[in-house]
Amino acid sequence: MKWMKKFRFGWNTLGSNGSSSIDTENAIVENIQVNGYDGLYVEKNNRLQVVWGDTDQGNLIGILAIGISKEEILHYAETMKFVGIT
Repeated sequence: MKWMKKFRFGWNTLGSNGSSSIDTENAIVENIQVNGYDGLYVEKNNRLQVVWGDTDQGNLIGILAIGISKEEILHYAETMKFVGIT
């Protein structure tokens, strides 16, 4: 069976009334920094997730992936840059 790689990238606007949830029950969770912003690395059931807040632009950015390593998902996170909404 061929190993599949799957990615999902997303963002939400941060607001005083906004909220987001991340399933961390029975997961490996680490506090991380992405481009100087606080974030979380979550590993659960072969799924890797990195979420961080770009407070300069008011965004919550996340990556969900299957079939890659922790190093790869952190690399993708570090290379992402929010350029605006058109």
